[in-house]
Amino acid sequence: MELEKLQSEWDDLNKQINEVTENMNKILHMGKEDSFSDNCDKLIELETKYNQLSYEARANGFELGEDYIWRKYR
Repeated sequence: MELEKLQSEWDDLNKQINEVTENMNKILHMGKEDSFSDNCDKLIELETKYNQLSYEARANGFELGEDYIWRKYR
């Protein structure tokens, strides 16, 4: 696992999670429950990937700083 690739994937997942969350907030205001459910499924999928990536990164000697930047510590 390369640091640059890890950070890129991490940033991309964060961006996608933020976009889905924003969509969910908009959908709630419009009252479209079906679309909200679809976005919930997508959010769960993204958060699962997020957790897997975090676990793999830590297992490979990386740590996440307070600034959300990954660093190699081993």
